[in-house]
Amino acid sequence: MRNYVNLFVLSQKATVANLLESSAFTNPKGPETDILASNAVFSLVDALRRKVSETAWTILRSAYRELDQGSIDTETWLARSLFMDSVVSDEWTLEADHWLETKAIVGHVRRKENTANRWIVCKLAKQ
Repeated sequence: MRNYVNLFVLSQKATVANLLESSAFTNPKGPETDILASNAVFSLVDALRRKVSETAWTILRSAYRELDQGSIDTETWLARSLFMDSVVSDEWTLEADHWLETKAIVGHVRRKENTANRWIVCKLAKQ
């Protein structure tokens, strides 16, 4: 259904942790196994979020002409829309500026001339 807002809410670290803490997911083999199982679930959720991020970026890329990296609202919106925060570890969380730099390398965006924080979104080629 591509309900990205719903997926964002359901895949938050706190939501997944609450689900894992429920009695239905308690592992009788002990706390060490619980930690391992929790880490596995968080890793799977993170992988799903990264996959969805690719699809969401394709949609955003076709809908927007320009991005303003200097705006905290834009950075927050990008991070939320593209699932940049990791549920596994803060070390895995993507920063919008680094993410935009990596997208520039593959030709998805380019810096707008004579501006410090604006990016031109390069449209998908028609096939």
